[in-house]
Amino acid sequence: MPAPSSVQARWFSYRTQTFYEIELELTDIDSLVHQWYREYPPPDYRHVLVTGFSGEGEAFVWWWARCRACGSDRSRDFHAPIVESAYGEVAEGDPATFRSQTQRRVDEGIIPSPW
Repeated sequence: MPAPSSVQARWFSYRTQTFYEIELELTDIDSLVHQWYREYPPPDYRHVLVTGFSGEGEAFVWWWARCRACGSDRSRDFHAPIVESAYGEVAEGDPATFRSQTQRRVDEGIIPSPW
């Protein structure tokens, strides 16, 4: 299974009312992915490339092999960081696009008011 060579992402931070963009090069992960597929073989494990984003423009990338036969026991899952921390660039965009969604999340107590 070939691994992607890069990840491009654009996201909106409700916290800072800011758009971010990033392109991350994923160098030298092919050999790691092949190793992880050998150590955590399908169909016993489901392999996923995961990306996460903070409200302050930070991006993370990691590999997750989820044990399918383990039920709710996640102790046999495998996680490995690929990009532990990288910051996106502030990007153009109109925060008003998300104004009603932001207000709803504030009203529901999910996030603090950014205003």
